[in-house]
Amino acid sequence: WGGGAFDGGPATRRDLPHANEWLSEAGVSLLYRPGIPDPDLYLRLDYVIPIGPASGRTAGIAISFQRTLNLLPVRRD
Repeated sequence: WGGGAFDGGPATRRDLPHANEWLSEAGVSLLYRPGIPDPDLYLRLDYVIPIGPASGRTAGIAISFQRTLNLLPVRRD
């Protein structure tokens, strides 16, 4: 916690942040799972909007492509 945690430096304190340091946001995600050629692939689109006083924060979009990690063995009967 603390201001140093966001810039890579050490945290300045170990207690919870003050109420004015919490950053709230709301968002929507769209998850697409094509299934062909691999059913474990995902394409994800995230859109987030900051809530509360505008202090230089803007809405953002994130796109990710990932493959799930499946550690369970496959039963082949």
